[in-house]
Amino acid sequence: MDEDLAGFFADFGVSATWAPAGGGSPATASVMLDMPDQDVLAGKQLSTEYAAMFASASFAGIKHGDTLTINGTTYAVRTVVKLDDGALSTAHLSKV
Repeated sequence: MDEDLAGFFADFGVSATWAPAGGGSPATASVMLDMPDQDVLAGKQLSTEYAAMFASASFAGIKHGDTLTINGTTYAVRTVVKLDDGALSTAHLSKV
């Protein structure tokens, strides 16, 4: 992992454990957990949209159906998107 990314996640990240759905060894790395509320149903309800940003190399191969455990809460991975040059990725999550 690039040293600048390691420092960024060390300063601002929280620990997350990735468990591949098909088995395999879990991996732990730092992520930035984002939990913004989204306006749904024309302003009649709010929904929380969970996402975790991480260094792509930390969770190489993460995909739909895998899980991330962050701060004791388990989330299912819905989609994974690489950002800009691919050094960072964002996993869109659902609480399990």
